Amino acid sequence: MMEKLKNILHYTVVWYLAVIVLFLKFSDQDLMQRQRQRYLLGIFVNRGLTSFQDGVLYFDSMVTAHPNDAQSWAGLGASYYSLKQYEQAIRALEKAVEFNPDSQEFAQQLSWAHKKLNDINLNFAQGK
Repeated sequence: MMEKLKNILHYTVVWYLAVIVLFLKFSDQDLMQRQRQRYLLGIFVNRGLTSFQDGVLYFDSMVTAHPNDAQSWAGLGASYYSLKQYEQAIRALEKAVEFNPDSQEFAQQLSWAHKKLNDINLNFAQGK
């Protein structure tokens, strides 16, 4: 029974990663966003995470243990962004920029999160 569960989990993770790889290959996102997604993909593979919600839990524990680590805050923000929880993403990415103000990558991610949230608010205001 345990072996069957392991196989199911393994194939689920492999399928999930395959979808992400295909998304990265065929998407028209710019280079920095693809690098962010590859970074997250590496974290997910190395830590055995299977969802962005797992990413939130992992990075939340990292920022609790290392509250001044910009990369952990950025990972938390990217996980929230992937879950379309843009307000939480903005809060985490603001911390990443606070602890590493020279990072253009973190500033760009913060900009994307603000844009997504503004688009949602605009669509809501327009009744879309």
